[in-house]
Amino acid sequence: MSKTALAVDISQRTVRVAESSIWTGVLLSTGLLLAATYGLVPAVAGALLQELVDLATILNALRALGEDRSNSAAAITISAAPVPRRVQNADRGRGQG
Repeated sequence: MSKTALAVDISQRTVRVAESSIWTGVLLSTGLLLAATYGLVPAVAGALLQELVDLATILNALRALGEDRSNSAAAITISAAPVPRRVQNADRGRGQG
């Protein structure tokens, strides 16, 4: 896999994780807001629960750092492999003319 393809793959995965984290936070906050609106959650408890929602969202977003790091390193190592000798020999004839 080329470095460009690897970068695109990493960025797409990061966007998926970010979108997932955003929607998780929005849905949890909305549920908490509705519960507080109807008096099911006191103000102090609501504030503490909102902090827990923020923490859960941040921890969920940290998934972007973890899972495929070993595969990414392997892909970079593979793409940095030496050029086959026949390709090197093909380049020798160029520029001599």
